[in-house]
Amino acid sequence: MENILERIQKLIALQEDAERQGSLAEAANAAAKVQDLLLKHNLDMAEVNGHKKVDVILKKLSCKEMGWNKRQGRWVPSLFNGICEFNFCNLVMAPGWDNEEIKLNLMGEPENVEVVEYMGYTLVQQLLKLEGAAWRSYRGPDKRGTFRRGYFQGAVLGVTSKLREQRNKAMEDNTGVSALVHVQSEKVEKFQEQEFPHLKKTRGTRTKAGEAAKQMGFQDGRNAQVNKGVGQHQNTQIHG
Repeated sequence: MENILERIQKLIALQEDAERQGSLAEAANAAAKVQDLLLKHNLDMAEVNGHKKVDVILKKLSCKEMGWNKRQGRWVPSLFNGICEFNFCNLVMAPGWDNEEIKLNLMGEPENVEVVEYMGYTLVQQLLKLEGAAWRSYRGPDKRGTFRRGYFQGAVLGVTSKLREQRNKAMEDNTGVSALVHVQSEKVEKFQEQEFPHLKKTRGTRTKAGEAAKQMGFQDGRNAQVNKGVGQHQNTQIHG
């Protein structure tokens, strides 16, 4: 089976070639296929791996290394949680995190972990840039911090909404996958219980956030696309 990231690289090359030739429709189509492929891949792998033993792994990620800082609120873990939900992975914030750094424990089968890390890192880079652009165009009463928190809350909701639609469509096209989805999820849950036996669920905290910014973030989250940088976290590009 051809490596998923190699297939995505080919689509990205097709997209960039179409952009150079001025074929915007073809470029947009290739870009959309990248995200569709990432989600469909996980469903296909669920079917393949349902018949063989594949170990769950744990990978630690640093929010700070992605460009996060405490002024933005805790939106990056929320974004990764949303991506994990549709890619057969779980996420736990590392014990002892503080306001200057948040570390994440990402759990899942190796290829799924790779996809989640790539999607998450790429989307963080896009949304950080898009938030700056949205603030520069904003003419409302909210201060910078309030706007920022609202924007990122909305962006996470937008990304999650889009992923849910894509996953549901992919499942409709792959009959018999629902039972395997349950098996995959159960496997990761058992691994999490072993690695973090004393984990307690925490309540979400309410923060003051601008509603106008939230709507702007939601639309940008819906339009964000995975693009350059497969296999290398730098060099991302914004579309939409």
